[in-house]
Amino acid sequence: MLRWRAIAFLLLALVTLRGFGQEPDSAKFFDTAQQQIADIRKQLGADVDETKLGDFRDLATSIVTSADALAADRAPKLDALDARIAELGPAPTKGQPAEAPDIAAQRATLGKQRTDLDAEIKRAKLISVDAQQLLGEIAE
Repeated sequence: MLRWRAIAFLLLALVTLRGFGQEPDSAKFFDTAQQQIADIRKQLGADVDETKLGDFRDLATSIVTSADALAADRAPKLDALDARIAELGPAPTKGQPAEAPDIAAQRATLGKQRTDLDAEIKRAKLISVDAQQLLGEIAE
C-alpha cells in the first residue's frame, strides 16, 4: 500500500512539475512531503519489517527526486529574473533623482518574484536534504 502511495506521489509530482507548462503548486508539494517525512520518522520508532522499510525508502527517494526536480526547474527562472533585474541597473541611491514610476514598479515586482522563487528553491533543497537524511535513518 505504501509503495503504491510512493509511486502515486512521485507520478503526481512529476506530472505537476512537467504538466501543461504550468507552475507546480510547490506549497502543496512542500506540505505533503514534510508530512510524509514526519510520518515515516514516527513509524521508524516502531517495529518495522523489511517490506515496510523498502516502502519508506521508495517514498523518501521519490521525495528527493521531486524536490530536486522542482529546484532544477526553478533555477533557470531565477537566473532569468536576475538578468531582468540587472537590465534595470542599480536603484537610485538617496540624493539621486527618483526613477520613473513604471521602472520603480517593475523593479518592485521583479524583486518580489525573485524573493518568492529563491524561497521556493531553498525550501525544495531543504526538503531534499531532509529526505536524504531520512534515507540514512532508514538504512540504520
